[in-house]
Amino acid sequence: MSNFRRFIRNCIMILGILILVVVNTDTMALQGGFSTEYDESDNDIDDNGDDNGDDNGDGEGHEEDDENQSDGLLELDDDVPFAIRLVIPENQIDDYDTFFNLETEPGEEYTLMVEMFNSGSYPIQVNIDVATAFTNDNVAVDYSSTQPQPDDTLLHLMEDIVEVERPMVEMEPFSIITFYFNVEMPDDLFNGVLAGGLNFQMLELEESSGANGEDDNDENGNENEVGVSPGDPLVRNLYAYTVALLLHQGEEVLPEVILRSKTITPMGPQIEIRSNFQNTEMAFVNDVSIRSLIIDSHTNEIVHDNTSGGDLKIAPNSNFYYSIFINEGDFTTREYIVNHYIESDNWYWQFSERVILVEGGEDEEDPEPDPVPEVAPEPEPDPVPEPLDYGFPWIVLIIVLAFVLGAAVIFLIVYLRTKSVKDAQLEAIQRQLIIKLMEETFDITSEDSKDGNDDKIL
Repeated sequence: MSNFRRFIRNCIMILGILILVVVNTDTMALQGGFSTEYDESDNDIDDNGDDNGDDNGDGEGHEEDDENQSDGLLELDDDVPFAIRLVIPENQIDDYDTFFNLETEPGEEYTLMVEMFNSGSYPIQVNIDVATAFTNDNVAVDYSSTQPQPDDTLLHLMEDIVEVERPMVEMEPFSIITFYFNVEMPDDLFNGVLAGGLNFQMLELEESSGANGEDDNDENGNENEVGVSPGDPLVRNLYAYTVALLLHQGEEVLPEVILRSKTITPMGPQIEIRSNFQNTEMAFVNDVSIRSLIIDSHTNEIVHDNTSGGDLKIAPNSNFYYSIFINEGDFTTREYIVNHYIESDNWYWQFSERVILVEGGEDEEDPEPDPVPEVAPEPEPDPVPEPLDYGFPWIVLIIVLAFVLGAAVIFLIVYLRTKSVKDAQLEAIQRQLIIKLMEETFDITSEDSKDGNDDKIL
């Protein structure tokens, strides 16, 4: 019964794809801005195909229409029969992201599924691989190719964590295949985001029409492949998707950009100043602009001013080379100061270094001065004797303090004596008053007693 249901589901999906092809639905493949078209001679992502994490380490894609956002179908172009759809896992941080943006735990395993559709009437071959994201020399995040030398701050390569089910898939006309990726997280916890990409490279195959001894021109007069037997598969076109894969773990970290090295290389009439910058942390730096100033160290005059970007991107744990070019004739052999300012919405770094841009030769702007004729030195005047230093006048200070102290003692003695005399006088006056009061009281009492005796006699 389950096989019958699967058959019915596949038939419905094929019918839907055929309807899309017939009505020529104008749906653009956007995988967070990763959908890119390749030809056989160009393996670089185009200007519309870069996507990067935001300042929190999340991926940031181009805008897409509501139809693509709702059904998750990623298509390159109406004329391209190949499309993919991501099966969003449970640990996806944001279900509206058109790339894998996952929260992970140490030692855990996860299975990612991608549905691939061939809506064409001819077979196609799809090559599939995994790459660790890095910053290229255009200061853009590259998810689609492997960097020649991984950055020395990378803890893990995406190629070591993600296992591809098989590197190549052949798809029959009007077919659907579900492809699996096994993600096995390292046992050690890391903080930040590990960035990479899942790459789907589609080759359109067709049978050759030319053969030995037959007409080697097609109906348009173009030459066919010579020496190819009829029925041999030929690669007609080459297209590719790159799906970002961001693995978050632990706590969010802050980016840190350093200047690792600088080289100065003459290139004919120009000079290349090539600087290597490195983001040492597991975090993206978004919306970056780089300003480069060259300052004459003698005059402090700005002789070169160049600003790049505003929309540049720096991947976690990656380094890149940034070059500026100057005309050699505009500079001399003197010393210059080269300043680089790297700025984003939330971060700012400044780097300064003194360099010699033009080697060798005499500096025409700073000729050596003419030799000064020797002049007999004037006789030195007699030395003026320096005043003797007697040190601090301690004796004077002691005398002054003794005088002040003596005056204070004399004042105190006089004050106390004066106060004693006044107190004695006051006491004598009080005593006299008391005696006088007692005498008056005694006189009054005596008169009263005499009057009483007289009354008795009468």
